[in-house]
Amino acid sequence: MKSSATPRLRGRERRHIRIRKKVQGTAERPRLCVYRSLNHIYAQLVDDLAGRTIMTVSSLDKGLAPDVKTAKGKVAAGKIVVDAVVPLVPPKVSVVKLPPDGSAALIAQRLLAGTARVQAAFHNVSAAKLHSSGPVDCDVLVFGDEQAARAVVIELANAAGTRGVDGGPLANSAAAEALTSVLIGINRRYKVEGAGIRITGLPLAQR
Repeated sequence: MKSSATPRLRGRERRHIRIRKKVQGTAERPRLCVYRSLNHIYAQLVDDLAGRTIMTVSSLDKGLAPDVKTAKGKVAAGKIVVDAVVPLVPPKVSVVKLPPDGSAALIAQRLLAGTARVQAAFHNVSAAKLHSSGPVDCDVLVFGDEQAARAVVIELANAAGTRGVDGGPLANSAAAEALTSVLIGINRRYKVEGAGIRITGLPLAQR
């Protein structure tokens, strides 16, 4: 019987299968699953071996701190945590509004101090792009204070069909978080889905 799934859904399924061949979550090192809509972002920590979701967090929640503190007791020491949270303030989500701490990633780093190695990435990739088939015409800026940890997340971004680009220390994540509001505004003004970014001038081997 011919599948009734749309090309976008079939592409999404193929992408998930490709990523899951390389990434499998455990209780000690859960898999991070991220979904972004135009206005909000949702993330889950998944233990694939046990078939359960360890934690769910979204920008619909009233505060980041309670969720991060909950995660602190469930993340093994020294493990990498990828923060993709963008501090959007409804109803004007297309206006940049960064927290006093500098960025959501820096807040997560402070709350997880001594436990996890916080990296920041996937701020500027729309859900539509992640769900499409084939390579994604968008770069993912990766930030973190450890070069080795950034390299791991860059490989994760590459496996997801995007291109990971080293954005430097975690403090620079404020730029990517702010850019998300700019991209939301571009989507609305130009009536497009999933405006993204591309860093030019890099060697072809890094494309």
